[in-house]
Amino acid sequence: MIRKKEFFFQKRKKLFGMGVLIGWILLLVIFLLVLAARRTPGFYRQWMSVPREKKLDRNDSAVRKSLNLYSHFQTQDTPWQLMLTEEEMNAWLSTSAVNGKESLFTKEFHSPCLRIQGNVIELVAMTEYGNWKGAVHLKFSVTVAEPNQFVLRLRSAKLGVYPLSRKTVLRLLTETLDRKKIRYQNVNESGDVAVKVMWDIPAPKGKKILAESVKTETGQILIEGTIEKG
Repeated sequence: MIRKKEFFFQKRKKLFGMGVLIGWILLLVIFLLVLAARRTPGFYRQWMSVPREKKLDRNDSAVRKSLNLYSHFQTQDTPWQLMLTEEEMNAWLSTSAVNGKESLFTKEFHSPCLRIQGNVIELVAMTEYGNWKGAVHLKFSVTVAEPNQFVLRLRSAKLGVYPLSRKTVLRLLTETLDRKKIRYQNVNESGDVAVKVMWDIPAPKGKKILAESVKTETGQILIEGTIEKG
């Protein structure tokens, strides 16, 4: 009888130990899954470590270029161009684009950063949208279909290391454009997920500003166009 009790005691002890072990394994798996969802690329971590003073300086540079361009619109009728570096765009995303009523981002999507590699633009932002919690990593290209009509074509979408549905990302993008009252059209070409965005460029009275080309090279983007009377 004593041996029988000892047997059951030992068995319960082993089962309890296995239960604790399985519990720790499940916690470890959940922890690793969360880390994988929050994993960010190196360029993102590098930019986030840049001192705020440098970001403000780069943002000021981007603002000056925009003001100089608008001055050109007012005083000239010659072709124009706007060249922005990766750092200037990221500084603008870190400051001007996330402050005030005109913010491009929401509390669900924050801390954005981009990188330009050849003709591919990578955008990373932290998210807490619904059941999504982690780092959204998008790769897309930009082309001009017609003057002032930019086609954003999604190449890939991930949450950390996990793939995201492209259609879901398209829905979130169009929701953002609707919220900002930006005109757009869905584009279906060869199964690609793409959106054609209409850019209404502020123009002085009696003029029409046309953006006719966009070129992306590693570390920078160049937009060129012309000015028409009208």
